[in-house]
Amino acid sequence: MFRTQAERDTDFAKKYIIKQIKELPFEADLRGFSVSAPFSPDTGVVYTYDLKVHWPEGESFLLSPALFRSILDNPFKTKTRKYPIEWPYAVDDIVSVNLKLPSNLSIADVPASSVIKLGERNQYSYWTEFKKESNTLLLNTRFQVLDTYYAPQGYEALREYIDRVLLLQQQLCLFNKK
Repeated sequence: MFRTQAERDTDFAKKYIIKQIKELPFEADLRGFSVSAPFSPDTGVVYTYDLKVHWPEGESFLLSPALFRSILDNPFKTKTRKYPIEWPYAVDDIVSVNLKLPSNLSIADVPASSVIKLGERNQYSYWTEFKKESNTLLLNTRFQVLDTYYAPQGYEALREYIDRVLLLQQQLCLFNKK
């Protein structure tokens, strides 16, 4: 998003976030939304929002910790490529989720934290941590593609990197009713 029209961009971001909330595997209501530094092109924009989650009924359920994903599908479908790839800009998306669970829920299984690398400058970091004393699940992901040019011989590694990121995002947490 270009930040020359920050108010319009903020409205667009809020609509996008509301759309993402509607696509979650559970019902949730947006209770608060704010944007930091929308007018500064030299700093990252931080969107902060508060959700009221309506947890699924039943004794147990599965949920992917990668609730808000930077990439949904691998755009690189073919096995080989003759021409270079040029991304229009570098990507460095960080998503941090702090899920305060109700007292009647516990977590039976949490995927292990992991880092997938493509060279030294591109990586997908996936951290999960459950704090039993506060019944809180911390979920942090960081998707980086800082190199914007890939020669044809680097295509297969880039395609496999995206495939591994998508596979990691499919891991699930198991929640149980107490």
